[in-house]
Amino acid sequence: MAEDTGLASANVSAGDDGLASQYNNLRTDIKILRQLTLTAGATIDGTPTPKPVYLKDSDNKVYQCDGNDINTVKFIGFAITDSTDTNPIIVQHHGVCGGFSSLDIGKYYYVDDSGALATTAGTYKVLVGLAVSATEILIMREPIVIRAQGATSGNSSTTQNIAHGMGVTPNRVRITAFKGGSSFNFGGSVGVYNGSATATVTINDNNSGASASVDTTNIININTDTGTDNTATASFDATNITLTWASSSNSAIAFLWEAEAII
Repeated sequence: MAEDTGLASANVSAGDDGLASQYNNLRTDIKILRQLTLTAGATIDGTPTPKPVYLKDSDNKVYQCDGNDINTVKFIGFAITDSTDTNPIIVQHHGVCGGFSSLDIGKYYYVDDSGALATTAGTYKVLVGLAVSATEILIMREPIVIRAQGATSGNSSTTQNIAHGMGVTPNRVRITAFKGGSSFNFGGSVGVYNGSATATVTINDNNSGASASVDTTNIININTDTGTDNTATASFDATNITLTWASSSNSAIAFLWEAEAII
């Protein structure tokens, strides 16, 4: 995946003709710096209209982006040549890319759910750039943020899987848990996971008096009047938030959950 800078071709010459030649060579050099020759993983028609593409991690090949598939949203630039599987393809990854038509000048463009460009995002917000003319896009990229939330219930003696529906492993999770009871026998906790560590505030409000404490191991920690804490650690994958309870009290727990992934 080499990149040819070509800067050595910009030689200084005397006179206006020499300066013009140098300038044109420099423009060509800059254009080359904004392009990569990669390998296509499928048939891609980058002419006459450039196509938004991504680089698949598993085979290091280029494929066309799709706004409704989480696996195809990591936009790297525009394919500007035609190619087929295993053959070279040129991708422009920076600067102003031409070859489009009927663009709405001044509008941001995204990949829609059919893989085409549109001024409104598809299922996922895949920004590709800003239209600077009817035929040109200034290439831009931004992180894609996916969020989900919900409310559910369970008990504190059974491993519980919460399907978050995001399709990717969340980077951040917050769980607010509640255990109700008679009189003042009530407890709750707010736990967060920031991608590497867990921190939980335990709120105890029961017959033995109100108190609060901090837990850096469990994402849920609810004190009970009997002295047995309802605690759970959490693990995450592209499908579930999994709560693994340490308590055997079988207490009914209701909680709100929020998850976020940045890709």
